[in-house]
Amino acid sequence: MRKWVASALIILGIGIIGVLLTFDRDEMLNFGTELYSKSKTIDASSAKNITIESKSINVNIVRGTQKDVVVRLEGRASAKYADRFHMDVEQTGDTLHITGEYKDGFTFGFNYENIKLIVELPEKAWGQFEVKSSSGNIRLADIQADKLEMASNSGNVKVEDYTVKQLDFAMASGNIVLEDGTGEIKGETRSGNVHIDSEQILNPITLKVLSGNVVISSENEPESAKVQFRTHSGNSKVKWDQFNTVNSNDDAMDGVVGSGSGNIVIDVETRSGNLRIQ
Repeated sequence: MRKWVASALIILGIGIIGVLLTFDRDEMLNFGTELYSKSKTIDASSAKNITIESKSINVNIVRGTQKDVVVRLEGRASAKYADRFHMDVEQTGDTLHITGEYKDGFTFGFNYENIKLIVELPEKAWGQFEVKSSSGNIRLADIQADKLEMASNSGNVKVEDYTVKQLDFAMASGNIVLEDGTGEIKGETRSGNVHIDSEQILNPITLKVLSGNVVISSENEPESAKVQFRTHSGNSKVKWDQFNTVNSNDDAMDGVVGSGSGNIVIDVETRSGNLRIQ
């Protein structure tokens, strides 16, 4: 009996592998799904601020090709999911509000969804720019604003080519990557790594990380800066050629580049994780 069951399982496994080999990767991902697309366009010429909120949907914010703001829900999903995706775009006063939501629920059978909330913005400098996500990844590119605020309960965040006066982020779980931008950075995360990569550090950086590594990379060293590292469990290292250590022990490392005067202060604290400037 046991030999018969084992043989049957082997034959079943071979059959499944054979079926899988007949599909390419795209066919596998698209199996049982349909194209999904909804869009809304709004004239935001009078809007100064923008708020984008997503619930269980990945968000992609990019520079558009129109003068208006275009918001799209786009991707593939099982047909049974079609009525669970919602978005709304409206302006109140000088603030544009954009929301995208996926309402989860219990279903039988094979289920799959891969829908993104895509926001196309005109070339414009915003005052307050706010992005919130309860669950899902956030990606922003080519953003200009006085203040950029991001909050995520669960999901990774990536920001590229940003020009702001101040960038704030608060994350419960997930990694954050900031690339090729300028502006003061203040951020907190409970669990996740922080990576900041820029041509040169020109503004203060203040980070508090409960658990995760912090890496700050720059192509050019600042002429003058102050570095303050605090870690209860982890290593601290600064690879700038002109960096001089002022104080160092198991829990802290302080140092300067040049005179250490001016407004560039890199202040990083982590309870568990490594800290690195390179």
